Amino acid sequence: MYELISPQPPAESLDWERSTPGDGAVYQQTCHYLDSPNTVVRNQWLTAPPPAAATIDPAVLAQRAVDTMKLASPNIASPRAAGKHLVPHWPLGLHTMNTQ
Repeated sequence: MYELISPQPPAESLDWERSTPGDGAVYQQTCHYLDSPNTVVRNQWLTAPPPAAATIDPAVLAQRAVDTMKLASPNIASPRAAGKHLVPHWPLGLHTMNTQ
């Protein structure tokens, strides 16, 4: 993510990377590393404003995640395969290769 530094650094600042004010601008660049708490912040001179960050619709992203999931239905078993149950019981979820 880039943010224009305001006010801009003085002309003798190393942030200008041997350029002069007016040839571009100095931006603060913030980089987040995945889900890590580590963040890198630095000043960077650019000749033109950086492109806007791409935005993704959360609903589209969620649907994409659901579409890639490979979830099988659990294998449900009962202590008694047939007949009436006089006492309520919990169904048993049996683990298979696809359900754990």
